[in-house]
Amino acid sequence: EEMAIADAENKRKADELAAKKAEEDARKAEEKAIADAENKRKQEEIAAAKAAEEQRKLEEQRLADIAKKDAEEAERARKANYDALVSEGDKAIAKNDFRSGWKNYKDALTLYPDDKEADKKFKNANIEVERIEKEEADQLAVDTKYTDLMNEAEQELDQNNFDAAKINFAKASELKPNEQSPKQKIRNIDRTLEQIAADKKQEQDNERKYILLLQDGNKALAANNLEQAKSLFEQASSLKPSESEPGSKLEEIAAIEEQNVLAVAEEQRRKDEAKKEFDR
Repeated sequence: EEMAIADAENKRKADELAAKKAEEDARKAEEKAIADAENKRKQEEIAAAKAAEEQRKLEEQRLADIAKKDAEEAERARKANYDALVSEGDKAIAKNDFRSGWKNYKDALTLYPDDKEADKKFKNANIEVERIEKEEADQLAVDTKYTDLMNEAEQELDQNNFDAAKINFAKASELKPNEQSPKQKIRNIDRTLEQIAADKKQEQDNERKYILLLQDGNKALAANNLEQAKSLFEQASSLKPSESEPGSKLEEIAAIEEQNVLAVAEEQRRKDEAKKEFDR
């Protein structure tokens, strides 16, 4: 019986050990399963991360390729624009259109600021543009001065200040030797002055002739040469119609002639009466 009890105890202990071992084995199996699942999860995460990284790199490369292509296209467009601007600038310069050439080269330099060819052409064009602008400024000053002189001369001419007008027209002609207007104005003034001088001389001649006609007319009137006196006073009146003296003398002659006619008529009447008386 004691042996049976001992065997039962040993069996119980053996069963307990077996149960503990089975429990331990189950626990270890469970822990291993959990560990395996965790390892699998981590491997899957690593694989997913690796795949995502590869996908990111592929996308990054794709975008880089697109950016490179866009940059190459932009560069080709910029170069084509640059070449066109330089070409247009060259054509403009060939036609002496320096302002257009200057602008084309300037625009080309905004595309390639360090380009030596465009910079050289731009500087050469700039020299010509500055020269042209100076010439235009000088010409504007000449044009302004010319216009002022012509206007001043016209004002003097309006006031019959012929000498002052002629001086200003001459100065204007010196500024613009190819302009015919001031030269023609001077010729017109010279003709006007010549006419004035001729008119003045004629007036002086007429005055002298008028005085001589009056003198001769008075002499003829004093000598009772009425026809000659009448002719001389009529000539004097035609020379100076506004003068009253010749008219007065002609009236005086007309009165004398009327008196003479009356005197002749009276003399004839007396002769006729005397003849009648003699005939009786």
